[in-house]
Amino acid sequence: MEGNRSRIKKLRKLIFLVRFTAIMLIMATYAWFSTQKNVSINNLEGIVNVAEGLEISLDAKHWSQEIDFSDYDDQEDLKQLYGETEHNIIPAEMVPVSTTGKSGANDTIGGNDLIMYRGENVDSIKLSNIEATSKDVEDVLDNQYPGYYAIDLFLRNSSRDEGEDILQLNIDSAVTLKSGGSYETGLQNTVRVAFALYNSTTAIPAVETDQDTILSAMTGDTATIKDVSIWEPNAKDHVNYIVINSNNITWKAEDKVGYIADQTNGKFTAEERIPTYALISTAVGQEYEDLYKWDGTLTGLEKQITLQTDKEDATYRITGGVKNLISVTSTETALYENNPSGEVTTFKIPKNQICRLRMYVWLEGQDVDCRNNASHGGGIIVDVGLTKGQTEGTGGGTETAGPYLPTGFSEVAGTSLDTGYTIQDSTGNQYVWVEVPQTTEVYPTAGLDITTFTDTEYGLIEDDLHTYTSVYRNDTSYTDTYSEDDASVGLTSTQYTELKKKMLKSVYQNGGFYIGKYETGIEDAPKTSGDASKAPTETAVIKQNAYPYNNVTCSQAQTLASGMESGEYTSSLMFGVQWDLVLKYLETKAVEQGTEQATIQSALNSDSTSWGNYYNNLWNITNVSSKYGVYHSGMIWTSGAYGEKTASISIILSTGASDTFSKQGIYDLAGNVWEWTLEITSGTSGPCALRGGAYSGDGDNSAGYRYGTGTSNYNLAFGFRIALY
Repeated sequence: MEGNRSRIKKLRKLIFLVRFTAIMLIMATYAWFSTQKNVSINNLEGIVNVAEGLEISLDAKHWSQEIDFSDYDDQEDLKQLYGETEHNIIPAEMVPVSTTGKSGANDTIGGNDLIMYRGENVDSIKLSNIEATSKDVEDVLDNQYPGYYAIDLFLRNSSRDEGEDILQLNIDSAVTLKSGGSYETGLQNTVRVAFALYNSTTAIPAVETDQDTILSAMTGDTATIKDVSIWEPNAKDHVNYIVINSNNITWKAEDKVGYIADQTNGKFTAEERIPTYALISTAVGQEYEDLYKWDGTLTGLEKQITLQTDKEDATYRITGGVKNLISVTSTETALYENNPSGEVTTFKIPKNQICRLRMYVWLEGQDVDCRNNASHGGGIIVDVGLTKGQTEGTGGGTETAGPYLPTGFSEVAGTSLDTGYTIQDSTGNQYVWVEVPQTTEVYPTAGLDITTFTDTEYGLIEDDLHTYTSVYRNDTSYTDTYSEDDASVGLTSTQYTELKKKMLKSVYQNGGFYIGKYETGIEDAPKTSGDASKAPTETAVIKQNAYPYNNVTCSQAQTLASGMESGEYTSSLMFGVQWDLVLKYLETKAVEQGTEQATIQSALNSDSTSWGNYYNNLWNITNVSSKYGVYHSGMIWTSGAYGEKTASISIILSTGASDTFSKQGIYDLAGNVWEWTLEITSGTSGPCALRGGAYSGDGDNSAGYRYGTGTSNYNLAFGFRIALY
């Protein structure tokens, strides 16, 4: 069944999503926040998905393939999830700390917890009264207050053979800012994430074992840390303020050669990886006039061995595919950006065992971007995607390159892949990203390694997408093929074929495409009539509270769509398979959020009454900026909220009139006006079809419904939506 295939797709890899929400409260200057009260923490959110022989638990008792941290409404509940004492560190406030990931005496590995250090910043680069933090200190003004997250995870790795698996970051991993934050402050660059593996494990029992028996092997004083890995996200990214005003690090000669392009002055750029020298035990009690003398002359500093990853511009996810996590025992010389001379030691978890993996998240005070202005970052979101057994550099996530940002476009603040990632062009027309994962479940015959894109390979891609969306292809007489009447859409046979190839290639390579957030509209005045022989003169927009751009033929809609701003990409009407992919995307997201698959499939494919503007949907519009039209010998439009619709009547609405009509940030895919697509049915002479139903029909003309009609037809209920690929 398609539902099972979707679930299997999600469970092929260990995907671990953890969200930490932080709200910043103060101002400051360069290194280390000079005030102790910096970051207030909201509840921990996130989802953990595990698969391929892996299960996860927060207490070594309740094993599952998914953990949702949003279930913990009270942050305090996360402190003690097993045993009789609080074992997890859940801070009331985050403050900068520093560590090299060591846990034992004299900066060795082997203690019970990572050792973090804090001090008092007096004047930018000065630090004094340095102390090791303690989880028992609750006063944020005390230098021993921890101010970082530390949470126990238990992994059950049921590999069939013995040995170890390399633990890896997948491409879904990212550190981003909450809505309203400014990336110019650099907060997203100060974050570190570490995993500490404990040396005590237990074999997976043949039958269920008492929780205390499992825990006794992995907790308590005898459980010590065996290995540690630190991830440094957005490593090749520094805020301009630092680069211009505080670029005063004193380097070791080998670091200068290994990292810095400016050999003469030793200045780093805004897009240059540099190491971090973090605090170690000999820094305790010391006072430093310049914490950025990284030339080896200061005791108390040591290079922080991290996996440095770069960001994807649009999403801040890591670039370059799967990355092997590395151990902090790797040599310094293995980390150089230019010509590393040493070898990294990979970070591994045992096979066929239950292990304890403690996760730490902190703000690294020694990161050059950890300045007081960073506290204006608006809050952080940390997504950590873990996998195993992948080839390094391959996709390893739920999608490939992901949302691109066409030239001239910008991200819309407050949107995300979880709720509907949105971009807009220079005039404010908005598009939402539709994910199409590049996985073997989606492309079982085409595979994941197409680079030449022959006609045969295009055919395999299209066939696989048809299979992937088969539940929404309930009428196979509709196809994305050329007919003798396609000239009526302004496309020759060659142009139609090349346009479809461009679409298929973009979807395959980028893991999705964009569609208009709203039905295409007109801002100034409604279009009251149509003419198949004339080009419409109204300017098309993709904005909320516009009049629907109706009374257009398929040819007119395609001309308008292809003329939209698109940067280096292409805009057009959707092909039929793209519409089906939108439905599959909405289904996938709804299932991830807890909706039964059969329920969402029915709503998309059979009856969309409950979330579309249909004749038989009794909605209530409260949006005072919206408009509505009622037919009285012609469509009469009125500005303002309609209010409550108490009877089955036909009311056309402006675009995005109500959030009730939105799924994943996409408005009015069901109902309001029919939308033209570039697909043909054997039942009509034209190359276009209409999708999604309209205000004048019932909701059984669902979001997935197809309606064939002549290409030159137009009326009040015919509109369109634009795709960008």
